[in-house]
This record gives sequence, structure tokens and C-alpha cells, in this order.
Amino acid sequence: MKISFTHWKASDGKYLGYLNDYPDHWAQGNDLNDLKDHLADLHDLFASENVPGIKRVGELEVAALRPRSQASAHQPASSGADLPRLRHTDDHRTNPPPTTGRAATNGHGHGALAM
Repeated sequence: MKISFTHWKASDGKYLGYLNDYPDHWAQGNDLNDLKDHLADLHDLFASENVPGIKRVGELEVAALRPRSQASAHQPASSGADLPRLRHTDDHRTNPPPTTGRAATNGHGHGALAM
């Protein structure tokens, strides 16, 4: 089985990366092979256990355009009042993205340089 991941070399020479299916969970290694070992361990853990709070990337297939029914074809365009409301959450305030090196967050989910 092949698992896609994203990786990069940090300024300290360590390799950082994450599984693309679990972008919130980073790993690090001394070299690329070490990073791959750590990412494989993460994948094994996440795939074998129902770990609470693990965000996963999924795919959803939808039709490009759905024809309107005959009943709705003669109704005027919606004002938006009857549309479902989406709930916005500021998840980044309670769960800031991981940072590396000297970067830190300022408590509001925005990066601040640590001096």
C-alpha cells in the first residue's frame, strides 16, 4: 500500500512531514528514511485505533449539476432565507497549527517570532 505524504528539510537539518490524510499530525526524522519510519508508525496507529480528535481528509463525490424538479422550476429564486446555515468555527484558536523552530503562536492562532 502506498501512502502519500508531504515533507521538507528544516533549517536545523531535520526532516519534517505529515501524512496527507492526517495533515494536523507532524513527524520528524534525522533523515528522510527516519521520517518515513515515523510516518509509517503514525499511519499504523491511526489506522488501527479509533483515536479521538484525529482529523481525516476524505473525498465526497457529488453530481456537477442536478436538474431542478418541475415543482421548483416555477418558483422564484431563493432569497437565501430558506438555505441551510453553515456554522463557522475558529478551530485555529483552540488548536493552533503546529509550529517548528523558533516560531510560536501569540495565543490567537497567528504566528509570532520568538526572540
